[in-house]
Amino acid sequence: MNDTIRSGGLEGKIITIECLSYDATNDWKIDTEVSLSSLSNKNVFIVRVFYEMGLPSNEEIGIVDFAPQLISRGTFFKRPKYETFDKVIERAFGWLSENPDINFRNAQSIDIKMKSLSQHKTHLMAFTEHGDYIRIFRVTYTKPVEAAQGAIGRTVLSSPIYLSTKIFLPYKKSDTISDIKQRLSDWVNQYLAQNYEHFTGQRWPRVLSAETVEVFAKDFRDDNVVELEKAALDDTFLANRFGSKNAYMFFSLRIFYQTFDRTKCPKSSDNSIDTIDNNNDHN
Repeated sequence: MNDTIRSGGLEGKIITIECLSYDATNDWKIDTEVSLSSLSNKNVFIVRVFYEMGLPSNEEIGIVDFAPQLISRGTFFKRPKYETFDKVIERAFGWLSENPDINFRNAQSIDIKMKSLSQHKTHLMAFTEHGDYIRIFRVTYTKPVEAAQGAIGRTVLSSPIYLSTKIFLPYKKSDTISDIKQRLSDWVNQYLAQNYEHFTGQRWPRVLSAETVEVFAKDFRDDNVVELEKAALDDTFLANRFGSKNAYMFFSLRIFYQTFDRTKCPKSSDNSIDTIDNNNDHN
C-alpha cells in the first residue's frame, strides 16, 4: 500500500484505516465485497483504507501493535496470566503522546490467534477459528512520506496526543445498539458541559475514533453486569472464544477521544467504562 502511495497511486486524503478479518474459502480465497458472513473457520485479515478523493496522498501508513505482557506462564492445568487490557491501552496512549509527528487515524482491539499458550505473532494475516487468542491493541497512523518531508525541509510537529477511552456496554440482554449509542451520545455531551471551563479556542476535546467491540462472557444477568465489565476491561487471554467457556457474546461501543492537557486526561483505569451508577435510568 505504501508503495502505491509513494508512486501517487492513492488519489485522496486518508480518513481512517482499519484491520478486520474476512471469511475465507477452503483454499483461502476471500471476497471483500461480500456483506454476509459465511461463518467459515478460515479467516484472512485485510487492511481497509477510507479516503476522500482528491489530490494524491503524500502520507504513508503505519501500524503499531501493543500486546499484553505475560505475567505468569500457563501449564496443562492452568491458564497463563496476562496484564489487563486497560494497562495495554495506557501503554499505547503513552507512545502516542511521545510521537507528536504522526497523525492518529484509528485504534482497534483485535483478537490474535496464539501459536501456543505463551507465543503469538501479531503480523500473521490468516488463522483458523478455535483455540486460544490474545487481545492486542492496534494503532494505525499516517506520516509524511520521505519525499514530502524533503520538499518541506523539515517535519513540523503537531501538539502531542493525549488520548483517553471509554467503553459503553449493554446493561440488559434486551439492550440494542441504539440504546448503547444513546448513552454514548449523552456521555459526550455531559463531558463537554462539565469540562467547559478547561477548554478555550480550538483546544476542545475531540472524539478521534470509535469501534464496535465483541465481549465474550460466561454469564450475564440483568441484575449483575460485573462479569461483562470484567470481560471488557480485564480479559486479554481468550480460551476457546466460542466454546463451552463463553455462553454469550455481546457488542459494545468504545470511543477514543483527545484532550490537550495531560492533567485533564482521565486515566483509562479510572474512566474506562460507562457504569450503571451514572445511568440509573437504564437499569
